[in-house]
Amino acid sequence: MFSGLEIKAEAEGDGVLLLVNTVETIPYISFPAFLISDEGGVSAGVGIKSVNLFGRGVQLSTAVRFGGGKNIDFLLASPWRPRTPFWYQVDFWQRDRANGLDHYKENASELESGFGWQATDTVRLGGCIQFHLAGKR
Repeated sequence: MFSGLEIKAEAEGDGVLLLVNTVETIPYISFPAFLISDEGGVSAGVGIKSVNLFGRGVQLSTAVRFGGGKNIDFLLASPWRPRTPFWYQVDFWQRDRANGLDHYKENASELESGFGWQATDTVRLGGCIQFHLAGKR
């Protein structure tokens, strides 16, 4: 979670003194958000992202876009190596657009949630729940 890291070694007596200087990454970053698709055309808006939410390595990303359709995205995820043996991730998408390719108005919501146990540094065990709701108007 650092954007800068500087390590200096200095001789001190019979040993070596290491000086470590770190610069924390900006906690929140806003960004322009674009979505281009055959069905809805071009949508533009703004998003906010954090890779170190609450200083715990939690990732948060959200964006809202208007134009060819109204789109909302939301992601909240625990760090890859969480402080506890449990991990989680929640993704949410909302679309409200006129589908120009298939000629209907679409209103859809999707939610995907994953959770589980960090078995080792590189292995996760868990499950996923998905909810999809789509409709025409």
